[in-house]
Amino acid sequence: LEEGNALSMVVVQIESKEAVDRLDEMASVPGVDVICIGPQDLSISLGVHGEFTNPIFLESVAKILEVSSRYNIPVGMVSRDANSPSVDGSPRQKSRTVSRYLPFHSDHRGGNPPTW
Repeated sequence: LEEGNALSMVVVQIESKEAVDRLDEMASVPGVDVICIGPQDLSISLGVHGEFTNPIFLESVAKILEVSSRYNIPVGMVSRDANSPSVDGSPRQKSRTVSRYLPFHSDHRGGNPPTW
């Protein structure tokens, strides 16, 4: 059991307005290793589908960054390619915000994978 716990990672996926609103509650649970933003689903839940520079989306991301920082939990965001938004809403290659966790291309279903 100890080895399994040591080799496991608990990732809280934030994909809805409710998850953003309740993030403080989730982040306070001992053992959370990473907070990961699902930008597409989150933007849909916020009513700004795919608008990653929309102030509504960016305010939610800012809240996620603030809460994760308070609990010292790494935060990252799902990314499909180098032009996907970073956690500060800018294209990843121009971002000034550092992600400490970077999942990449989680929903690839065939065809040509993106290039970096």
